[in-house]
Amino acid sequence: MTGLELRRMLCMSLLAGAVMAGCSRSPTDQATSVARPQPDRQEVAQPQAESQPSQPVAAHAATEMQPSPTVSEKPLVADAGRAGATAVPEVVMAAADRNACKIFVGDRFPAFSLDDVGGMPRTSKELRGAKGTVIVLFQLGEDEIGRLRAENLLSDIQSDVASQFAADEIKVVGIHVGAATDQLAKLLETEAVTFPVLVDKDRKLTDEVTAKKPPCFYVLDADGKVAWLDIEYGPAVRQQLIQAVRALAAR
Repeated sequence: MTGLELRRMLCMSLLAGAVMAGCSRSPTDQATSVARPQPDRQEVAQPQAESQPSQPVAAHAATEMQPSPTVSEKPLVADAGRAGATAVPEVVMAAADRNACKIFVGDRFPAFSLDDVGGMPRTSKELRGAKGTVIVLFQLGEDEIGRLRAENLLSDIQSDVASQFAADEIKVVGIHVGAATDQLAKLLETEAVTFPVLVDKDRKLTDEVTAKKPPCFYVLDADGKVAWLDIEYGPAVRQQLIQAVRALAAR
């Protein structure tokens, strides 16, 4: 055998040994050798995990976003209600309305002598109640709306005051601002008004007490002084009027 043949046989033996050595490596070694070039997955995922808040923090944030419950306390009205049942309500009005009032609480209502709707002269002295007097200035108006307002007003005064407190020495006096008309007389009959209604045809008395257009209300005490007044009408004024009259009737 020549030297060339010996060298070929030696190379083939070495190559076969290398192949056998590679095949004899375990699967674990192969996986390890492949995984080494890849970056550590835990290190790459770490920043993403840190950016997400934990569950307790999220719950705490949600708690802070919820509004706190409101706390309310009811006024103590039980004793005040009993005390206020016989108290004349306080007069509160806007500055412009106050300036329109020429008499106010504590002032004496001017003495007057006016004809009623039937033309009979009547005086403030004879119409005064022993415990109090309610004077109502009103106007029939020139249209249907004005007539309805006057109708409702007279009906309320009749039922709330004239009928309820007649036995309590409280008298009611209605004063129509403007000349008397057949329509006014018919309205008084329709509403079954029992209290006297006088006529301030030239507005002389009205101008002494207010610069405001009717309706206006004055509750006078036994001495003829203003205990309560208002220069408009509505549900709240109606209730205050009743309360003021009740207070005088209880004295």
